[in-house]
Amino acid sequence: MNEPGASWHHHADRTLRFGLIALTLLVLGYFNRETLFGGAASWFSGGVSQPRAVELRGPMAENERMAVRIFEDVSPSVVYVTTLARQKGYQQAYRREYTYVAEGTGSGLVWDKEGHIVTNFHVIYKTLNGNGFCEVELLDGKRYHASIVGVDQDDDIAVLKIDAPASVLKPIPLGESSDLKVGQSVYVIGNPLGLGHTFTSGIVSALGRTITSMSGHLIHGIIQTDAAINPGNSGGPLLDSAGRMIGLNTKIQGDAQNIGFAVPSDIVNRAVPQIINKAEGDRVDLGMVLDPVEYARQRGIDDGIVIKRVFANSPAQRSGILGLNERTSEDGQWHCGDILHEIDGKDVDCHDDVERMLHGRRPGESVTLTIERGGKDRQIIKVKIELAKTARDGRDL
Repeated sequence: MNEPGASWHHHADRTLRFGLIALTLLVLGYFNRETLFGGAASWFSGGVSQPRAVELRGPMAENERMAVRIFEDVSPSVVYVTTLARQKGYQQAYRREYTYVAEGTGSGLVWDKEGHIVTNFHVIYKTLNGNGFCEVELLDGKRYHASIVGVDQDDDIAVLKIDAPASVLKPIPLGESSDLKVGQSVYVIGNPLGLGHTFTSGIVSALGRTITSMSGHLIHGIIQTDAAINPGNSGGPLLDSAGRMIGLNTKIQGDAQNIGFAVPSDIVNRAVPQIINKAEGDRVDLGMVLDPVEYARQRGIDDGIVIKRVFANSPAQRSGILGLNERTSEDGQWHCGDILHEIDGKDVDCHDDVERMLHGRRPGESVTLTIERGGKDRQIIKVKIELAKTARDGRDL
C-alpha cells in the first residue's frame, strides 16, 4: 500500500522535469530561433516562395529597335482578307435562305486612301463566280465588305475596294525591287493560319526566280526569301529594312522549309494602276516564254535572253521567231532557240527589261526585236512584231 502523498510527490517531480525541459527549449530557441523554428515554420507554411528581384537590362540593340519600328509603322497598312462562299440554307414558304461560310483566308495591303486593297489573285478567285464575296479586316478589328475592282491572274494580283474612312487607311510605303541584293534583311507581316498580324524576318535568299501562276503564265524576276511564310500570308507585303514593300508574298515551296516567293514590287506597281484604271485588257504580249536568265549564263551566253517557247498563233510565231528545239518551215532544220538582245534598239538583259519596255504599249502597236539565231551560221536579224493584247480579267474562270 502506497504512503499517503506519494502520488502527489511523483506528479510534482514530473511537472518539475517538464518545466525544466520547456525552459531549456525556450532558452535555446531564444539564442537560435532560426535553427530551431525556421525549418518548421517553412514546413508549416507549405514552402511559399517570394518573387525574385528583376534584373534591369540596357536599351534594345539597334536591329531590335529597327524591327519594332517597322512592325509598329507598317502594321496598320496590312489587312486580313477572308473569302466567304454562299451555301444553301433552309427553305421558307416563298424563298430559300442562304448562309455564308468562310472558305479561305489571306493577307493584303492598303494601296491608297481611296480604299483600294491589293492581294493575290489566288486568294480571292473563288468569289469571281458570284457565289461568294470578300471581307477585309483592318488592324482595329473592323470588317468591311470588299468589291473586286479587277485582277491580273498572270501575275497573281487582285485589287479590292472597301468603303472605309480615309482617316483609317494608311497606304503602305512602296519601294523598288530592281536594286535588291541577296543577303539583305527582309520582313513579313501577315495572317498565317488566321493568326492576325504575325511578324517574321529573314533575308533575300535569291533573285530572278521563276514561278508559274494559276493561269499557267510564268512570272519572272521572283524574290526568294527564307522569312517564314505560311498559308494565310499570301497577298501580304515583303518589306525591306526601311519598312517599304518590295514584294507581294505569293507562294511557298510545299516540300521544303524556309523557301518562300514574292512578286517584285516593280511588277505590282505596274499592274495595280492598270487594274484600277480599268486598263486590264490593254496589256500586251509578245507570245513567247523567255528562259530564266541564269540558265543562259550557265550555258555561256553572256547577254540577251533565250526564247524558250513560242505560243501558237501568237505575234512571235507569225513573225517567225523560234523557241528551243524548233525548226523553220524553210530549211526544215532544228534550231536551238533564238536569243532576244534588243527591243526597239534598247538592250535586253533580264525579264524586267522586257516588262518595262512593253509597259504602256497598246495592242496594234509594233516593236522591232533584235534576234540572234543559232546554227552553223549565227546571224543577227531584226523582226518587227505587232503587239497583241493579253486578257487580264479572269472573271470567266
